Amino acid sequence: MESPLFENSLNLSYTQFLIFEITNQCTLAKAHAKICPIGLPGRYGKLDTSRPLTDDLILECARIAYLELGFRGLVGWHYYCEPMIEWERIKKLAGRIKKEIPKAEFILWTNGTIMPENISELSLFSQIYLTNYFKKNWKFLKQELPNTQVKILSGEMDERSLGRKKFSRNRCLRPFNEMIVDYYGNGHICCIDFRGQHKLGNIWTDGFRKVANNFLETQELLSQQPIGSLSPNKDLPEICLYCATGRMYNTGRLVEPIADDAENYVESKYPLGIKRKMTLGTGYFIGKVELFIKKRISSLCRFFS
Repeated sequence: MESPLFENSLNLSYTQFLIFEITNQCTLAKAHAKICPIGLPGRYGKLDTSRPLTDDLILECARIAYLELGFRGLVGWHYYCEPMIEWERIKKLAGRIKKEIPKAEFILWTNGTIMPENISELSLFSQIYLTNYFKKNWKFLKQELPNTQVKILSGEMDERSLGRKKFSRNRCLRPFNEMIVDYYGNGHICCIDFRGQHKLGNIWTDGFRKVANNFLETQELLSQQPIGSLSPNKDLPEICLYCATGRMYNTGRLVEPIADDAENYVESKYPLGIKRKMTLGTGYFIGKVELFIKKRISSLCRFFS
């Protein structure tokens, strides 16, 4: 039986989202092949893919997170899938979680390709992030859901599936955004480590408490000092030392009260200075600028070669 106590004083109170990947499918997987990790061969690397998550296991983990480990954020269903494929399942599962944990709240992150006939059903989500790949007008969604925070995001794709060799010099607060459990129960430190190079464990075999503790230890380590000062293969895997995207060093600030507390906690405990508190929109803008500069440099190199 798992111990109900953490091995240290860390808890999930500074983590904004707890993500359970509800399916391993996406409606745009073919369209985004070789760009989005969901369509990549060997997406799960050497991780255990023997058992998908069940509703009972997700409910147990949510119960532990909220009632034992101090979690106060939102439960989500995305990671790299399109969660609305499992809309009927989500409705039932969210109802079960809410019945046992009245304070639980939910987030939907979707590409908008599947919508319920009755839009008002989406009011079960406190937040909805819709990535607008097809440049549609979604104003009606905000009108239909006045009590839900709805944000429409750009459909610009980044290069996270390609990786890069740019040495990271910031400390990373990205794990304060979300704790991720993939479709097969594997924990991930962030969305960039989709192959699970940094081993956190699997909730089927190790239990949620152990995986959460491993995640929180990594969260703490990344917030202490610039990544470049950490030791490769000793403290962190190469995927962190050479992060695939240079703009994900902040908390994301998607649940602002929790993000404020996380940033204050980090700065009070490890006072290096948090120079920028970027919103998600700012991060996407910076990413687009980075991508534009890369393309221009590449074009100039080809011209002069």
